[in-house]
Amino acid sequence: EWRDAASDAMKGGAGAFRDALAVEFPSDPKGGIPFFGMGEPNRPVTIYQWKSDWRSARDNDVDEKYPNMIVDWYPFSGRAPGEIAEAVDYGKKEEGKAFLTSWAAGNTLGGPALQAQRSVEKLVARGFGTITPVADQQQDGEANALWKNGNWTAVLTIPRAQEKFTFARGQTVPVAFAAWDGAKSERGGEKAVSTWYFLSLERPGSVFTYVAPLLAVAGVVAVELAGLRGLRARRNPAVAHQSFGAVARQWIRDLRAMMTRGGKGSA
Repeated sequence: EWRDAASDAMKGGAGAFRDALAVEFPSDPKGGIPFFGMGEPNRPVTIYQWKSDWRSARDNDVDEKYPNMIVDWYPFSGRAPGEIAEAVDYGKKEEGKAFLTSWAAGNTLGGPALQAQRSVEKLVARGFGTITPVADQQQDGEANALWKNGNWTAVLTIPRAQEKFTFARGQTVPVAFAAWDGAKSERGGEKAVSTWYFLSLERPGSVFTYVAPLLAVAGVVAVELAGLRGLRARRNPAVAHQSFGAVARQWIRDLRAMMTRGGKGSA
């Protein structure tokens, strides 16, 4: 959760920028801790970036920014003259991608199909200027986010099993974060960034963790009953032959009587 005065998405303009959040961790923690700024050549990092306008990208196009715009015809889109084409219209046929050059080149930022499916992009980096998205079939991040009263709240979900390691209970993994504020024209390398934090995945608690307090209480009660029985036996030898159950019942009766007297006294 982080503060952001406005909810921003890229709404069909070159000067509009999205809000975003990224989580970074070593691609292989066994290889050591890489530099938090995009990793190192021999120690890459994996990055999951949530983008506020993905999954709703077709609703943030140029015709949403300029609702009164008029067009004549978008060739090869399958749309009739006068209809505004969406980017996804050009993906209905493979040759149509040629009109969206970034999509045709394999850039996930230009792929409306992927953006419609999820709001998180998975990337790998090995130093400055090397950040690269993984293939579409390896994109496995999910997120749900809500902006309300000047705050973004996001829940990012990623698989435990990564390419070179698995997040396991009892493990400690370095993680770093970055956030982009679209209202401040932040994009690319312009962002707020943290250094490494250390995420410790707790081990599951054993049954003994929950049973131990009960055993301790039972032990204390047993000791008190034994002491009470010994004290009564000194005062009355006949009590020495009573069972622990009888002593316990008498102890409870005495406790109730004491509480009753105390209640009457306070009244």
